[in-house]
Amino acid sequence: MTHAGVWTALFSLLVIVLARPVFALGIGWALWFALVMVNNAKERVLREPFLFDDYDYFLDAVRHPRLFLPFLGGAKGVAIIVVSIGVVVAGWWLEPAWARSVDAITVATGLFAAGAVVVVLSARRGAAGLTFRPGIDHRRYGLIAHLAFQAAARQASPEPAMPWRRRRLSPSPKPGLPNVVAVQSESFFDPRYRLPGIRPDVLTHFDRLAREGLSGKLDVPAFGANTIRSEFAFLSGVAGGELGHRQFSPYRFVQSGFLDATLASAFRAAGYRTVCVHPYHGGFYRRKQVMPLLGFDEFVDISHFAHARGESPYVDDEALADWVIGRLGKSDQPVFVFVITMENHGPLHLETPRPGESEDYFVRGQASTDPDATIYLRHLANADRMLGRLAAALKGDERPGALCWFGDHPPILPAVYARHGYPGRSTDYLVWRTEPGLSRPPARRSLHELGATLIDAIGWTATER
Repeated sequence: MTHAGVWTALFSLLVIVLARPVFALGIGWALWFALVMVNNAKERVLREPFLFDDYDYFLDAVRHPRLFLPFLGGAKGVAIIVVSIGVVVAGWWLEPAWARSVDAITVATGLFAAGAVVVVLSARRGAAGLTFRPGIDHRRYGLIAHLAFQAAARQASPEPAMPWRRRRLSPSPKPGLPNVVAVQSESFFDPRYRLPGIRPDVLTHFDRLAREGLSGKLDVPAFGANTIRSEFAFLSGVAGGELGHRQFSPYRFVQSGFLDATLASAFRAAGYRTVCVHPYHGGFYRRKQVMPLLGFDEFVDISHFAHARGESPYVDDEALADWVIGRLGKSDQPVFVFVITMENHGPLHLETPRPGESEDYFVRGQASTDPDATIYLRHLANADRMLGRLAAALKGDERPGALCWFGDHPPILPAVYARHGYPGRSTDYLVWRTEPGLSRPPARRSLHELGATLIDAIGWTATER
């Protein structure tokens, strides 16, 4: 019923606008075709179907084409364009505008109203059956009904319980509050267990700091993209399943009521200057508006990195490390800096390895034939160097320091996974501090638990208000 209602409403609306029923039918088919192609591309790359909240990505694909269009594929993109243009040209010129009569408009309007009523009533009922596990819901209901059910569920999603709203940080009585740096490293995970032949020293600093601190596998809410899901999980302390429909695009629902409900706002209440730095456009995912609502005193975007250049098409991790280290030394007030890196963001297949570069990251004779793997390891090694530099800067400062490092999601490496298996939604993390005594056996965590793990590692408690 939902599927039929959507098609009836769409077709009728197009008839009202175009006054050409056959043309309207062709336009409807072209839109259906484009939606299915985009959905299939997303499932192939991100292992998740197209969701209702993904409508923002159509506009983002125009604003930031490098992040999206290469994953669609050249042939599919051309097919969508050719089919769409062909339908428009053929329909407009070959079919006369014969549906301008009052009777035709009345019939089309009635069909549109009937289709809309069917969609609203059936979608509200269907929304109650959603599991909010996209793969399951998509297979159960189909693409169009799933999108309609999500739209209906969006109106009924309850306000999530925010655990940091109920907690107050109780710092250790030791003198000197530590500077705290939390880094969400783009696509960071340890590939050595997944891809044979990688040199063990690719993650030298990560291995050393993991031995000195707390580390392990991290269950994250995304694969390949959707970084904001990971950001929100870390800052909010809320598991995705508790967010309902909001988990898929949480920043769209952030309002002023979140100001006292995050890890950042807890640090600010404890006397910290809270800073978020992300070297990309501040309007992407609305971070420029959202981060102050999540408890940050300051948000730094790509405008502060106008002259930063490296091997990556994005601001490299070395320039980002320079900025963070410089920021740590600028204030007598302790700082909590949340860093969202960009260097290892795909599409990796748009970059080309240097001749012989794979030998830098693979044991001799065991280099991967996939150039994407070499590019990924290049940026991963740079991330590891950034980690080492941040730890050294915290260690050399007069104030104590703590460092939290984690990956937002596994990278997009389809050729690697085809040969060696899909890694799931799991990355790696570590929590380290400059003062000795933290070393613990590796432990698995969920990302929404990592903020509390960081507080515990510093030696503080989070008491209930």
